[in-house]
Amino acid sequence: MTHHARHKWLSREDKYLSAGYPLAQLLDLIPADDVALHRVLRGSGIFPDDLMNPACLISVRQVHAVVRNMRALYERHETAHRWGNRLWPGYSGALSQALAASPDLGAFLKTLSLGRYILCPGVSPVVRQNGDYCLLYWRHLSGSDRSVCDYLAAVFSTALMAVLRENCEDITDRVICLVRSRERSLADPLRVYLGCPVVTGAAADALIFPRSLLNQPWQNGSRRLFESGMSQAVSRLNALPAATFPEAVAAFFDEQLPQSVSLQSVAGHFDLSPASVKRYLRGEGLGLQDLQDAARLRFSLESMLIDESSNEDIARTLGMGDGTNFRRAFRRWTGQYPGELRERLRGVTLPRTERSRSDHTGSELLPGALPEYGR
Repeated sequence: MTHHARHKWLSREDKYLSAGYPLAQLLDLIPADDVALHRVLRGSGIFPDDLMNPACLISVRQVHAVVRNMRALYERHETAHRWGNRLWPGYSGALSQALAASPDLGAFLKTLSLGRYILCPGVSPVVRQNGDYCLLYWRHLSGSDRSVCDYLAAVFSTALMAVLRENCEDITDRVICLVRSRERSLADPLRVYLGCPVVTGAAADALIFPRSLLNQPWQNGSRRLFESGMSQAVSRLNALPAATFPEAVAAFFDEQLPQSVSLQSVAGHFDLSPASVKRYLRGEGLGLQDLQDAARLRFSLESMLIDESSNEDIARTLGMGDGTNFRRAFRRWTGQYPGELRERLRGVTLPRTERSRSDHTGSELLPGALPEYGR
């Protein structure tokens, strides 16, 4: 039975983002002259006057075009980390009120997930509980090139750690940051700005922390202000579709793990033809195999990091036959063998809690795979 009969999905071409915040924060980091501004905006379809026009709306694709230029022109200025350090709670009305008043990390992440199209455009924060740990993945579903994805992951990891440092004591000893990129221009500043262990070349962009942090009270939080902000935010978000199509497909793959899913199964679930599924994904710059590989990679990483599973165990669970097939698949997904990643993780210890191993019944932090507000 399908639950997705309506074929209205948010697209990277839809113009719903304010041309001011958060771009104004980013552009404030470049030299204050017209030449620099025009160079950063080149090819984005955004003009300097748009940044001062409250009625001007832009798309995710346009934001990412600016990010691409910013990284190419000013990467040595550590703009990703400086932007992230001041990104949240930001100036997004009720959503920012909810972020600022969050009574704990769980409430903050709920707001971030619900308002992801506004607060982290083009990236979907996926929070999973696995045993005694939580893993926050920055899931890239906009079809942007790797340079943009790596830059945004650094921005959002820095932003979340800045919030955690403000609200939690000794947080740097309780978080591990995984970084897909091996580029020193991003990774080295991350170690400075985050202060926690950073593992580069880790095949995914994620933060790992004890599950107990979710409900640890924040000193400056207010349940009443948080709930007021969330109520107002939902009213605003109702004007948007509840998901992008790649996001919905990725959530479906997560639900079906560890089973493999065919194109026909995806088409049936969304009440679409196989050709329409491929067309919708192609329009977002992605393919079905990309999403299925990402889901299986995420499952494999959790098995390796938290369950300490062997290649053979993971291969058996994913229906790959044996460890050799898994090693080949992992190398195709990440450019490295599982043993190389384990070597990178050597010496990095997860903050241990009462249970040392999970039952791998990872579940989403929020009910369902995606927040629901656009019915």
